[in-house]
Amino acid sequence: MIPPPPMLRIVPILLIAVVCASPCAAVEFTLAPSGSALWGGGQAITLSGEWLVTGHPDGLRVWQKTAGGQGRLLGQLEIRGGVQTVASTGTVVYGLDGAGTALMVNIADPSNPSDEGEFGPAHEWSALAINGHFALLAGTDSAMSFDIADPLSPVLAGITRYSGAATAIAAHDSLFAIAQGTAGVLVGRQHSDGTLSLQGQLTGQSIDELVTDGNYGWAPQGDSGVLILDLTNPNLPTSVARIYTYGVATHLSLAGDRLLVADAIAGLSSYRLIARPFPFWQAELNTLPGVDGLGAESPSRFYAIRDGEVFTVNVDVAGRLSQTAQFSHTGDYRTVLRYRDWIFVMSTTGIWRADGTLPLVDSNFIRFSSQSIQSAVLAGDKLLTAEGYSGARLYRIKNDGSLVFLSRIPALTSMGGVVFSRDSLMVLDSVYGFQIYGVTNPYAPAYLGGRALDRQAPVAAIYRNYLYISEPLQGVSIWNWQYTAKPEKLGFLPHTRRTEGILIDGNRLYVADRDSGLTIFDLAVPTNPATLARIPAPFSPTTLCRAGRLLYTGQSDSTVSAIDVLDPAAPVVLAETRIPGRVNGVCQFGERTWVSTESAVRTLAVGPPLLPGDFNADGFVDIFDLTSMIAYCFSAGDPPYRLNSTDVNADGQSDLIDIVLLIDYIFSGGPGLLPGTVE
Repeated sequence: MIPPPPMLRIVPILLIAVVCASPCAAVEFTLAPSGSALWGGGQAITLSGEWLVTGHPDGLRVWQKTAGGQGRLLGQLEIRGGVQTVASTGTVVYGLDGAGTALMVNIADPSNPSDEGEFGPAHEWSALAINGHFALLAGTDSAMSFDIADPLSPVLAGITRYSGAATAIAAHDSLFAIAQGTAGVLVGRQHSDGTLSLQGQLTGQSIDELVTDGNYGWAPQGDSGVLILDLTNPNLPTSVARIYTYGVATHLSLAGDRLLVADAIAGLSSYRLIARPFPFWQAELNTLPGVDGLGAESPSRFYAIRDGEVFTVNVDVAGRLSQTAQFSHTGDYRTVLRYRDWIFVMSTTGIWRADGTLPLVDSNFIRFSSQSIQSAVLAGDKLLTAEGYSGARLYRIKNDGSLVFLSRIPALTSMGGVVFSRDSLMVLDSVYGFQIYGVTNPYAPAYLGGRALDRQAPVAAIYRNYLYISEPLQGVSIWNWQYTAKPEKLGFLPHTRRTEGILIDGNRLYVADRDSGLTIFDLAVPTNPATLARIPAPFSPTTLCRAGRLLYTGQSDSTVSAIDVLDPAAPVVLAETRIPGRVNGVCQFGERTWVSTESAVRTLAVGPPLLPGDFNADGFVDIFDLTSMIAYCFSAGDPPYRLNSTDVNADGQSDLIDIVLLIDYIFSGGPGLLPGTVE
């Protein structure tokens, strides 16, 4: 392009300088999500070389193990129904999904695990084990052995039938044992060709889980400790002794001569099998009570799962245990909020914070609170959380993203939502309606008053001096909040009987209702909002997030949608992505959409990469982008699809300087434009 004379280059700059007195509005855009990264915890665990694989309510995760015990997420595979049991050989992981189907997953490329299909006949399998080059499946009435010399082509080698169901299976060399709960345990031989033969049964004991070294077995029995089994004669298995633990023995793991016992009360205990089968107690680690599962890498390293978090546990020569790392997390993930460059995730395991500019990996998350969070809201640098029967807590967010606890607001019963307004806040209580507190002094909230509601109010929002509160089976009620301590109910909004999400942006009210879909209201008259548009059911949103001209919604049918609401009277659904699990929270940051479900936090991939200065997203930076940006800033023109495309000097805002740089770049080949960092 031929640059204009210098005077013509100066004129538009002067014109802009006259009218531009404030930053341009914030807009961000995400279109056509095509993939996802996940962060969440596991329920089952296995080791495969340098990788650790965990089963989840929505699939598998593959983690990298390093010398220090820390791990990072490499890849994931989504499997409907989740994965409850896992075992591995080489680069193939075998698992049982929620329906009891046996499946195979190839992790040769750990960043991209592939589902290789099912193996074995259709059956509701309940137990899985690997023994040499054989995979064993056990379920109701039968167990099968498969030759996995070719791991991806299992060949049926043997079958044995029995009466009853299996709760677990353990095998070593030629011996296998099937736990049958209150029916005891079955013991048999696995022959060199993989055929199976049952030989004996031990009754009179309730056995749900066990480990074996091929001659002896150990089975946790709750408050009865650990039962020791003599299996040297498979025709006549016997119980020979018992380890009396401190509290409730739940899980075991065996590696070499080291036996680890998980106790629901006392944590982990280390035993040495010096004179088999009787172990010698050596040490305990009481900081890990209530472990849900154990896995061994070697006699000196084990992995423990508790509440979905995977802990690395080292054992020294004296049997002493030390927790060295934790590298996976779980919980019921609730609200997702953004403050500057930080993403805050509320869950039943606390408040987690991630750097939103970095990829979604486990090491990017830090836990700041262990409280169970029901919901939360941001107001400036203040974070207000609802914590059920624990009440509400008020935090201040520092510039480095850390949280400073300010005060606790008591609750009479469990709570629903929370709302901020100037120097006041409101908590929604399941029995006593809403309670209002003054926080002029955030360290000492003062109770101002409240009003009773007929039912629990899960969500609410505020516009100027008016409250909009969801009252189930009645609708969203409108309240006059002119007098802070004594709000007055004015009426109800239409189409809002089962509202689960309320969002106010500017003078627009967005209401997500399970029955009637998404409704957009105009708040020009706050006491009588006008209906602008409605996307009816079965479109059923439960959570909302506004980013510029786009509205992001999470639906009860496990989908996330991007809706262009530039014209609020004619919203257009641009993209829809299905993910496992009910969507509890949606948050937009730059080119990532953060989504929380019951079992995971994930970021959805987006459309074409950001081109700095490309205001209209046509793939070019030209005069049309400049005129659109000027119109947007100074004459209420359409907003850009991506705010960061307008912040071409990456100073965190779109303003006069960005327009000047864009003019210089287009007309005279000025300095290169930078990707924006607008909040």
